[in-house]
Amino acid sequence: MREILVAPISKTEIALGKMLGAVSRGLIQGILILAVAPFLEITLFPSTVGLCLLFIILVSIGMAGLGMVISSHISRMETFSLLMQFVISPLIFLSGAFFPIEKIPL
Repeated sequence: MREILVAPISKTEIALGKMLGAVSRGLIQGILILAVAPFLEITLFPSTVGLCLLFIILVSIGMAGLGMVISSHISRMETFSLLMQFVISPLIFLSGAFFPIEKIPL
Protein backbone atom coordinates (compact mmCIF):
# COMPACT_ATOMS: atom_id res chain seq x y z
CA MET A 1 0.00 0.00 0.00
CA ARG A 2 2.90 2.36 0.67
CA GLU A 3 4.01 2.02 -2.94
CA ILE A 4 0.55 2.93 -4.16
CA LEU A 5 0.36 5.98 -1.91
CA VAL A 6 3.51 7.52 -3.43
CA ALA A 7 2.06 7.26 -6.95
CA PRO A 8 1.12 10.59 -8.58
CA ILE A 9 -2.63 10.03 -8.13
CA SER A 10 -5.00 11.15 -5.42
CA LYS A 11 -6.15 9.00 -2.52
CA THR A 12 -9.70 9.19 -3.84
CA GLU A 13 -8.61 7.61 -7.12
CA ILE A 14 -6.80 4.87 -5.19
CA ALA A 15 -9.93 4.13 -3.13
CA LEU A 16 -12.15 4.13 -6.24
CA GLY A 17 -9.72 1.81 -8.00
CA LYS A 18 -9.76 -0.61 -5.08
CA MET A 19 -13.58 -0.51 -4.98
CA LEU A 20 -13.86 -1.03 -8.74
CA GLY A 21 -11.53 -4.01 -8.47
CA ALA A 22 -13.66 -5.54 -5.71
CA VAL A 23 -16.90 -4.85 -7.59
CA SER A 24 -15.57 -6.36 -10.82
CA ARG A 25 -14.32 -9.43 -8.93
CA GLY A 26 -17.75 -9.84 -7.30
CA LEU A 27 -19.50 -9.41 -10.64
CA ILE A 28 -17.30 -12.04 -12.29
CA GLN A 29 -17.95 -14.46 -9.42
CA GLY A 30 -21.69 -13.79 -9.62
CA ILE A 31 -21.76 -14.35 -13.38
CA LEU A 32 -19.90 -17.64 -12.92
CA ILE A 33 -22.43 -18.73 -10.29
CA LEU A 34 -25.32 -17.81 -12.59
CA ALA A 35 -23.66 -19.73 -15.44
CA VAL A 36 -23.26 -22.87 -13.30
CA ALA A 37 -26.78 -22.68 -11.80
CA PRO A 38 -28.57 -24.57 -14.62
CA PHE A 39 -26.14 -27.48 -14.27
CA LEU A 40 -27.08 -27.71 -10.58
CA GLU A 41 -30.77 -27.92 -11.55
CA ILE A 42 -31.51 -24.39 -10.36
CA THR A 43 -34.10 -22.83 -12.63
CA LEU A 44 -33.54 -19.20 -13.53
CA PHE A 45 -36.07 -17.28 -15.54
CA PRO A 46 -34.66 -14.83 -18.11
CA SER A 47 -36.41 -11.94 -16.37
CA THR A 48 -34.69 -12.70 -13.06
CA VAL A 49 -31.15 -12.87 -14.45
CA GLY A 50 -31.07 -9.09 -14.95
CA LEU A 51 -32.33 -8.53 -11.42
CA CYS A 52 -29.73 -10.98 -10.10
CA LEU A 53 -26.95 -9.08 -11.87
CA LEU A 54 -28.23 -5.78 -10.49
CA PHE A 55 -28.38 -7.27 -7.01
CA ILE A 56 -24.85 -8.66 -7.39
CA ILE A 57 -23.54 -5.24 -8.41
CA LEU A 58 -25.30 -3.49 -5.51
CA VAL A 59 -24.09 -6.02 -2.95
CA SER A 60 -20.55 -5.85 -4.34
CA ILE A 61 -20.54 -2.06 -4.08
CA GLY A 62 -21.96 -2.22 -0.55
CA MET A 63 -19.49 -4.81 0.68
CA ALA A 64 -16.53 -3.07 -0.97
CA GLY A 65 -17.62 0.21 0.60
CA LEU A 66 -18.02 -1.44 3.99
CA GLY A 67 -14.54 -2.91 3.68
CA MET A 68 -13.09 0.48 2.75
CA VAL A 69 -14.80 2.20 5.70
CA ILE A 70 -13.62 -0.45 8.14
CA SER A 71 -10.09 -0.48 6.77
CA SER A 72 -9.81 3.31 6.92
CA HIS A 73 -10.50 3.30 10.68
CA ILE A 74 -8.05 0.61 11.79
CA SER A 75 -4.29 0.66 12.13
CA ARG A 76 -3.24 -3.03 11.90
CA MET A 77 -4.02 -5.69 9.33
CA GLU A 78 -4.80 -8.28 12.02
CA THR A 79 -7.59 -6.07 13.33
CA PHE A 80 -9.13 -5.86 9.85
CA SER A 81 -9.18 -9.65 9.50
CA LEU A 82 -10.85 -10.02 12.88
CA LEU A 83 -13.48 -7.37 12.16
CA MET A 84 -14.28 -8.86 8.75
CA GLN A 85 -14.88 -12.24 10.38
CA PHE A 86 -17.50 -10.58 12.60
CA VAL A 87 -19.18 -9.18 9.48
CA ILE A 88 -18.88 -12.21 7.18
CA SER A 89 -19.72 -15.01 9.66
CA PRO A 90 -23.35 -13.96 10.29
CA LEU A 91 -23.85 -13.41 6.55
CA ILE A 92 -22.65 -16.94 5.82
CA PHE A 93 -24.88 -18.50 8.47
CA LEU A 94 -27.93 -16.51 7.35
CA SER A 95 -27.36 -17.28 3.65
CA GLY A 96 -28.59 -20.86 3.81
CA ALA A 97 -25.18 -22.35 2.98
CA PHE A 98 -25.11 -24.54 6.12
CA PHE A 99 -28.75 -24.70 7.18
CA PRO A 100 -31.94 -24.49 5.13
CA ILE A 101 -33.47 -21.03 5.28
CA GLU A 102 -36.92 -22.56 5.86
CA LYS A 103 -35.74 -23.98 9.23
CA ILE A 104 -34.60 -20.62 10.65
CA PRO A 105 -37.01 -19.54 13.41
CA LEU A 106 -38.59 -16.13 12.91
